[in-house]
Amino acid sequence: MRTGRWGGFTLIELLVVVAILSVLAAILFPVFAQAREMARRTTCLSNPRQLAAAHHLYVQDYDELLPAWFVSGPGQLISWPVLLHSYCRDSGIWKQGFVPPEEMIQLQCLADYAMLTWGPGGSGSRDEPYYRWPGSVWREGEIPRPLRWGEVRRPAETVLFADGFTCVDQTAVASQHWNRVLNAAFVDGHARQVTQPEWRQIDRDEQGYFRHLGAADR
Repeated sequence: MRTGRWGGFTLIELLVVVAILSVLAAILFPVFAQAREMARRTTCLSNPRQLAAAHHLYVQDYDELLPAWFVSGPGQLISWPVLLHSYCRDSGIWKQGFVPPEEMIQLQCLADYAMLTWGPGGSGSRDEPYYRWPGSVWREGEIPRPLRWGEVRRPAETVLFADGFTCVDQTAVASQHWNRVLNAAFVDGHARQVTQPEWRQIDRDEQGYFRHLGAADR
């Protein structure tokens, strides 16, 4: 009489299978995470590019004057997402999905991006380089007025929009990506990733030190 072999797995066989699955998971999970990050990055670059296009339309309607990130309204500040809203076809370009919707409501956050219009500032030294982002409204020695589009000396090298946040009364640049890159749109309308070393790059001319990406008039 023949005795049949039990059709299950031995403990050693199960452990081998578990070990193989663990190795596959360790290999594939980072790949999937990077693929998801690349997809998000593509969207994040598309958004600032569309914001720059909306900004260009706005500027053309206002005699090429570059707007600040907010203007004073009745009883409150009117920030740039409100100013550019009618120039954007897709309302989804304001968000990247980094901040949960319930938090955005509590903080009254309007966008996952910052429009860079600060300055002028900095003494021009190595430790305090000069900066004047596009949209700055004054400069020492001149009558306060908005900067004009044609006055930006290096439009392809001057950042206009970058990852960050804009709420009703505050804004800031902040990277939310695992490799700390910033997705940015430039004054000329193109968008690309900016690394941290590039973001901190400082140049020098006869007037002193200045921020490479943030000195619109240098």
